[in-house]
Amino acid sequence: LEFAHRARPRPQITAVHVDHGLRDAESDADAGFCARLCADRGIPFIRRRVHLDPDPSGLEARARTARYGVLAEEAARLGAKCVLTGHHADDHLETLLMRWLRGTALEGLAGLKPKVRLSLGARDLVVVRPLIDMRREEVHQILTRQGIPWREDSSNKDERFTRNRVRHGLLPTVEAACGEGGLRNLRAFSQAVEGLESDLASHTAHLHWDPPLHAAALRSVDTAHVGGTIRRGPLLAIPRPLRRRALWRLLSEGTGVGPRKEHVDSVLASLERGRCKRFALPKGWILQLRSSTLHLLPPSDHHALPCNSAAFTADH
Repeated sequence: LEFAHRARPRPQITAVHVDHGLRDAESDADAGFCARLCADRGIPFIRRRVHLDPDPSGLEARARTARYGVLAEEAARLGAKCVLTGHHADDHLETLLMRWLRGTALEGLAGLKPKVRLSLGARDLVVVRPLIDMRREEVHQILTRQGIPWREDSSNKDERFTRNRVRHGLLPTVEAACGEGGLRNLRAFSQAVEGLESDLASHTAHLHWDPPLHAAALRSVDTAHVGGTIRRGPLLAIPRPLRRRALWRLLSEGTGVGPRKEHVDSVLASLERGRCKRFALPKGWILQLRSSTLHLLPPSDHHALPCNSAAFTADH
C-alpha cells in the first residue's frame, strides 16, 4: 500500500480489508489499524466481513476462497484493473515446499507468480505481487526505517496450519543444518522450476478451453460461460510429458484450483486409451471425455467456484 501511495504518478487506489471474523477483538483491531493507516494517507478504505466455520480443517483454503471472492467483487464494482497483494519471497518458498510435501508433479511445484490471472466464475481477476522478490525480513527493515507500523496476525503462529509448521519448523531446521546457503539453494530450485515451466508453457500455449458447446441453451445466464471444451486431437499430438503438463494447466485454469496427481493420472490414462468417461473433480467440477472432445462442466452451485491473501485494489 505504501509503495503504491508513494508512486509517481500515483495510481488510483482503494484499500480493501477482508475481515474473516476468526480472532474476535484482534480482528477488529486489525481492521481499525488499516482504516487509520488509509485515513492518514487519504486512501478510500472498504471493510468487508466474511463468515467462516472456524474448524481448522481446510480453514486456510476456505478463507482464501472467500477473500478472493470478495476482492473480485470489489474490483469489478470499482472498475479496478488489478489487485495488489503483499506476498513476498518467503511466502513463495513456503508455498513451493507445501506443494512438494503434499505431493505434486513438476507442473504443480511452481510457486507464487509475480502476476497471475485467476478465473473466479463470472469474472477473471488479475493479481499482482510487487514484493515477491523481497524477503520477509527485508520488508520489515524497510517499514522500520520508514517508521511505518504493521500488524502481526497471531494465527501465523498456530501450528495446526501446514504453512506455519513449514515456516517455524521445517525452514529453521534446514537453515540450522545447512546454513543460509541451504535456503538460498531452495530458492534457486524454485526459480529453476519457474524457468522450466515458462519454457514448457511456450510449447503448450496453443491449447486452451473453447467456449462451452450449447451452454447458452442448456444453462442459466450465470453459468453459460463457465467451463469449456477442447478437442482430444491437439492434446494427443504433443509429447506425453507436455501432455501431462498441459492437462494440469487446463484443469487448473478451468476450475481455479490445481488438480491432484491421481486425478491427472486417471484422466490422462483414459484419454490415451481412447475411452469415453466422466470424472468428478474437486469442488464439484465434472470433466467429461467424449470421442473427440473434453468438456469441463461447472459445479451445480456455481457460486462455490474456487478462487487465494490480498491487500488492495488499484488501477495500475
